[in-house]
Amino acid sequence: MNKTAFFLMLSRLLAVGFFVFASLPVLAETIPLKSSSLRIVDGIATLDAQYEVLLSEPLKEALDRGVPLYFALEWRATKPRWYWFDAVIFEKEELLDVKFSPLTLHYRVSSGWLTENVPTLAEAQRLIGNIASRPLFSVADLDPKGRYQLSFRLSLVKSKMPKSLRFPTLSSKELTLSSDWTTLDFYP
Repeated sequence: MNKTAFFLMLSRLLAVGFFVFASLPVLAETIPLKSSSLRIVDGIATLDAQYEVLLSEPLKEALDRGVPLYFALEWRATKPRWYWFDAVIFEKEELLDVKFSPLTLHYRVSSGWLTENVPTLAEAQRLIGNIASRPLFSVADLDPKGRYQLSFRLSLVKSKMPKSLRFPTLSSKELTLSSDWTTLDFYP
């Protein structure tokens, strides 16, 4: 093997190694799903899910310094089709936020107009991950004989973070937190 071929192969290996190494920090910390179920109550599809939310040390430090953290619960109902893309029936995102109050030494977890104050971070993390009887959509307009799928996930919203924290998020997996999409089949 001559020197030119050797250096060409070495440069290619270094380029591939660089791109593989550069893509590693972008991987997010995952929020594991412990349990989930979809029920239809009085014509409304309701979701019950339990996530194990564990904040990384940089996120805990930011929260203790007064930076609010926002989480998004995203869900989408689709009707699978074999001949084209799945038909999206319903799609929505709901924000949850957690804030620390240094005056009262409590954490406040809010979802829409519902707010709860808790004394410890562990309880705040449990509240964020507890999705209980969340009404999603009406099943009245759905075909009663059809098969549908509900996909949902919980993730940290990076766009609502202060800019000083947002930019390191692009390269730091400690500041990126998301669950995988979970899909449940249902019949109305």
